[in-house]
Amino acid sequence: MHGPGRAAAESTRLRGGPVRGFVRPRFGSWLCAWLVALLALASHAQTPPGTVIANTGQGVFTPPAGVPTTVLSNTDSITVGVLRTPSTTQILHYAPGALGSFAANVGPAVCSTSGTGAGPFVPAPNPTDLSGAPINLAAPVDLLAGGAFHQGEALFLRVVDSDQNLSALAVESALIMVISQTTGDVEVVQASETGPNTGEFIAHLMSGAPPPVSGDCRLSVVAGETLLASYSDPADVADSSSSGALVDPLGLVFDSATGAPVDGAQITLIESTSGLPATVFGDDGVSSFPATVTSGGSASDSGGTNYTFAPGRFRFPFVAPGTYRLQVVPPATHAFASSVPDAALQLLPGAPFALSAGSRGNDFVVPLGPIFQVDVPVDPGAPGGSLTLTKRASRASAGVGEFVQYVLTLSAPSGSAGQPALLEDRLPRGFRFERGSLRIANAPAPNPVVSGDGRSLSIPLGVLAPGAQVEVRYVARIGSGARGGRAINLALVRAGALLSNEARAVVLVVRDLMNERATLVGRVMEGSCSENLRDEHPGVAGVRVFLEDGTHVVTDEQGRFHFPVLSADTHVVQIDTQTVPDGLIPAACQTNRFAGRAYSQFVEPQRGALWRTDFFLERTPSGRGLHQQLTVTPASDRQQVELRVSVGGADLEGVSGLVMLPSDVTPLP
Repeated sequence: MHGPGRAAAESTRLRGGPVRGFVRPRFGSWLCAWLVALLALASHAQTPPGTVIANTGQGVFTPPAGVPTTVLSNTDSITVGVLRTPSTTQILHYAPGALGSFAANVGPAVCSTSGTGAGPFVPAPNPTDLSGAPINLAAPVDLLAGGAFHQGEALFLRVVDSDQNLSALAVESALIMVISQTTGDVEVVQASETGPNTGEFIAHLMSGAPPPVSGDCRLSVVAGETLLASYSDPADVADSSSSGALVDPLGLVFDSATGAPVDGAQITLIESTSGLPATVFGDDGVSSFPATVTSGGSASDSGGTNYTFAPGRFRFPFVAPGTYRLQVVPPATHAFASSVPDAALQLLPGAPFALSAGSRGNDFVVPLGPIFQVDVPVDPGAPGGSLTLTKRASRASAGVGEFVQYVLTLSAPSGSAGQPALLEDRLPRGFRFERGSLRIANAPAPNPVVSGDGRSLSIPLGVLAPGAQVEVRYVARIGSGARGGRAINLALVRAGALLSNEARAVVLVVRDLMNERATLVGRVMEGSCSENLRDEHPGVAGVRVFLEDGTHVVTDEQGRFHFPVLSADTHVVQIDTQTVPDGLIPAACQTNRFAGRAYSQFVEPQRGALWRTDFFLERTPSGRGLHQQLTVTPASDRQQVELRVSVGGADLEGVSGLVMLPSDVTPLP
């Protein structure tokens, strides 16, 4: 269509959206105009999934003929959906203050009396700790993942599924099923969201002894079994997750060549600090349990409860958190500790095994929270056997300047020919052998051969008789060079072609602030650094002294300064030459600490030490040094500035001065 013309003023309206505008066609007496609009509507977790949002546009325009025309668009429908996310499921311990725990809000939990998701649901009993004390759910609860559970312990069940966070304002819920695979008990709990808009759901459930009753809000469990917690997204059949956990795991004594269980090994749990058999309790946490058990055997606690172990199995139900070791006397057909590397053991039938330092008779830590499992490999072939070495420290932790006694026990195989044995011991960094402390078989022995770095000890043990057992004791002192944290001591024994296992003991080195830090003191003095009587020199006050990180102090009237809490590292100490009084310059002392600069030097304070560093200022000799003095005399709105420049005894050429004034100050002509 051709022809001149211009629309007067048209408007466009869209039903279902606040869109307004004007259309002014520039050509055509009959103009077909179409307007397409796209509206983005955000459900923002407030519009229920499945809601259909329909939108139809209506356009009204006036062509040159002046007759308004209305045109409807097609209807565009949007169905609100949910962005699907994968879920995760965990079984957690109540572990207040335990390393690695996290705090979470745990709301009220309800459980199904039918043992199914159909309910009905009743409130779950308040959880208790292993002592029977109620767990306070009014405050965030410290929870810890991993490890095994004890019969009678509270189970905390956690699901994270973001697409079940349907409302940003409400606390929602999710169903979790827990199954005891041995007793067959099934419990279904409804977990509460930890807060609005978190997508994290946590429930609690108590465990207990048989008989199992599904739907009684209490999961029946037995030692050595596996729990299974599972969750299925009710809106997504493809999303399900589960998590397993052991209950009161039984340790296993197994053959290092075949992986088969070994019965008849006597295992004693030793408390490492005292060296005495540990205090062990039964399943009730009150009755005494023997500290020595036999693999594949049975035991009874003082309450009359009997415990029967499967082939190769053993168990110590309850011990206090602390450091322990296993003293193992294998049957005559085997030798302990195994000399087979862990990597090879994990390839055997029955793997994976729970291997740790405790598996070879060394110290291990029983933490607060999860139960600790230790499997014990023993080598076949006795009486030929192999050398067995264990090692323990007299204390679990110590500080700088304190002493630690190490006790090593060597057992020779009963069928071995007599061979001279040599103990090779490697001390942790900063530990030093205390001369005169060596005892072999409880008798004083000559000091060992010590390496140049003071850490490696070579201790001859003489000829080993078949089946002999030798105990070695010595004392080490923890020096200032010891690092804070776990200090591991390693040892092994060579006897002819025989080589023992590597024994280790761990001591936690604890450093206090004064031992970890250093204090730096010094003076800025007038005089020569070649003179020895530094304190007789007059001090220079008002000199600013810097560290490399910008920390600074100003010398007092005696020229003294100090930096109180300084890390024991290399530092740079420097004086601000702009604060040095006229007529004085830093003296160039002949020491590599100054690195060619008289006003700056390196310091390397030792941990726990009071370190001193000094600076000397010399008088400027005649003919040296250019000095200036700036005087400002205020007078109403003006200031008179006078700069005096002097030089001692020398003619200078090309002298120029530079005075920098503030931006709002202008010199008068």
